[in-house]
Amino acid sequence: MLITPAQKRLLDQLDPARHREEELAAHFDEMGMDFEESGTAGLDGLTLLRDNIAGLRDDQVLLLHVG
Repeated sequence: MLITPAQKRLLDQLDPARHREEELAAHFDEMGMDFEESGTAGLDGLTLLRDNIAGLRDDQVLLLHVG
């Protein structure tokens, strides 16, 4: 997936402060990927993604490979 600077409009939704560990852990559980620190990992993932998108210059893209 290519993420462009246009996706900066989503930064508020990626703010870890808007999510709870329990909420993220429940999501991982629903997806069949439950593990002890899933909530913390979810918050860390949101932080990493948000920070990388926020740092994109107009001439850059972020390549995200999931899988």
